[in-house]
Amino acid sequence: MAPNLHTTEVDGWRLGFQSLEEEITPPRELEVVGTIPRELSGTLYRNGPARLDVYGDRVHHWFDGDGMVQALTFAAGRVTYANRFVATHDKLKEDRFERRLYSTFVTPTPGGPLRRFLRRKHHKNPANTNVVVHAGSLFALCEAGWPYRLDPTDLSTESEDNLGVLTRDDFYSAHPKLDEATGELWNFGVSYGRLSYLNIYTTTRDGVTARRFRVPMPTPAFVHDFALTPTKAVFVLPPLVLPNAPLALLLGQRAFGASLHFRPQLGTRIGVVDRESGEGRWYRADPRMLFHTIAAWDDGREVVVDVCACPDAHVVDTLAAVMAPRNTVPLVSGPS
Repeated sequence: MAPNLHTTEVDGWRLGFQSLEEEITPPRELEVVGTIPRELSGTLYRNGPARLDVYGDRVHHWFDGDGMVQALTFAAGRVTYANRFVATHDKLKEDRFERRLYSTFVTPTPGGPLRRFLRRKHHKNPANTNVVVHAGSLFALCEAGWPYRLDPTDLSTESEDNLGVLTRDDFYSAHPKLDEATGELWNFGVSYGRLSYLNIYTTTRDGVTARRFRVPMPTPAFVHDFALTPTKAVFVLPPLVLPNAPLALLLGQRAFGASLHFRPQLGTRIGVVDRESGEGRWYRADPRMLFHTIAAWDDGREVVVDVCACPDAHVVDTLAAVMAPRNTVPLVSGPS
């Protein structure tokens, strides 16, 4: 069910859900209050949805905004700041036509049923969820498509990158995990269909990516994150799933996120995949909604995984409700 909305005057918190359009390049030196240790040196990168109003058309969910990468660079007791949009193919095209053109996680393709049907196979990758540095490369990530490679110095977008192994129908998730011992970066993507699969990838410390395993999923669940131990990759699937026959999604009338339903009777599924053999074993637990794992580790022959979980899917509704008009403050109540 959709959340209940109650009208109240609001102030500051809503600033975080307004579009940010300004790009700051070249970097701008920031005023420092106090002292930054002179030995602190390097760049902190962050990524997140910034453009939430696409030429006057407000997206329906916080996750749908165009990605903007920010860089805080520390050197000799000083700090500079820069930010820049990820220049995805779809954003550049929308900028050229000055209107929203594509569906995203929850927001459907603009226009009527025919236009949505004709564009049903094109879903925007906003590259807005995470940013990672590996093997000397900077990548903006979103589970809606391939990574985008950026210049780590000026944040300019270099290219969409298939890492040498991704096909056009493959996705590469936003939260890879680094194995400090081996230098390998592990990640996954989901292939949805009559049967759904986890595609598990590894990238060496030198930047060579391989598709390691393809593991069947017990449900067509939304999977945002995973955990890594020295011997296992652990996936926790909430009962937030696609219908068996998602006709509205297949016909382009509804976006992916809007097609998901919380089905507590399915329970939470926990998959433990052996990193050497690719063998996966699935376990069932009480229904919970989650986006992220916190940590996982091997405890003898057992695997322990720590997650941040909610009893239902209200958090998903809340992240849509915060996009409501400026004169309302959304409050979620009632069952999901």
